[in-house]
This record gives sequence, structure tokens and C-alpha cells, in this order.
Amino acid sequence: MELGGDAEQMELHRQILRTFGDGSGQASGTRKEIERFATQQNRKKQWDDLSKVKLPDGSMLIEVFQDALIIKDNLRSDSP
Repeated sequence: MELGGDAEQMELHRQILRTFGDGSGQASGTRKEIERFATQQNRKKQWDDLSKVKLPDGSMLIEVFQDALIIKDNLRSDSP
């Protein structure tokens, strides 16, 4: 899946960054807690789609490091 997404994906991405953000422009947390958050927001499908987003540099929007996820703040780079 390419960068872009629909409005609900972008909103979930913003909510995750706001809730799990560390002030550096990215967010991190365990897969379980972030998936639970997406489910509580009724956006499990959007989370599944975000998990497949590949950025223009070839990296993934959501990187997996051991049991943690790192969510980058690059989703809106195609927006005007």
C-alpha cells in the first residue's frame, strides 16, 4: 500500500501520534496497546491499512523493533 490514505486513516494516525508520541515527531508502543487503541476508536481496518503503508524512501510507516512499534509522522507528506 502506498502513502496517502483516506481521511479516517489520517485521523487515526494523528490520534496515535498524539496519544503515543514522545515529542520527537514519532510514536511508539507495543503492538497490543496500539491495536487496542485502534479498536477502541472503531478504526481497526484503518490500523490494518496503516500497517501496510510504504513510504517513498522504501521504509514502512510503522516499523517493528522487537515487541515495540515505531509510528513515523510521514503520512501527510503528499498533502498540499
